[in-house]
Formats: sequence, structure tokens, C-alpha cells
Amino acid sequence: MLPYLAAIGLLTSAKMPLAQVSLVMAGYCLLMIVPALILLGARLVAGDRVSGPLTRVGEWMAKSDTVSWIVGIVGFLLAYDAAGRLSLLRFGG
Repeated sequence: MLPYLAAIGLLTSAKMPLAQVSLVMAGYCLLMIVPALILLGARLVAGDRVSGPLTRVGEWMAKSDTVSWIVGIVGFLLAYDAAGRLSLLRFGG
């Protein structure tokens, strides 16, 4: 989700026509969906040979403190930036 939000942020700040933004966003969504479809296809074709490694990677990501810290920091930075853009934060006199 974080790369998707970053892409939306970049597109909204770009000076492009709506049709071009829509085309770029559709391409980005396709780019994000294709790896999941490839993994699904591999799991359907190879079955248990692929299921084991995918399960181990999923369990590692669920237990990893590093991934949690990265997601937390990026989430904070996104929220901080959004609050600044919405003038919810006031600095100085």
C-alpha cells in the first residue's frame, strides 16, 4: 500500500492532464498486480513445491521487527506530510 500511496502523491503533484494521469495510474496498478498473479500461477502449477517457501517468507515478514519499523516510520512521515499540507501543523510565531 505504501508504494501505491507514494505514486498517488507523485501523480497529484505532477502537472499532467487527467487522461495521462489515469493512464499512468492504470499502468502502475497493472505493474503491482502482475507479480501477485505470477506467484498465484506458480502456486497453482507447482503446488507444494512453491507453497512452502512462500509460507516461510510470509511468516518471516509477519514476525520481522524491521518490517514493522519501516512501515511505522513511513506511515508517520506520510501522516506528518499530510498534516503539514492541510495546515494542521503550525511552526514558529
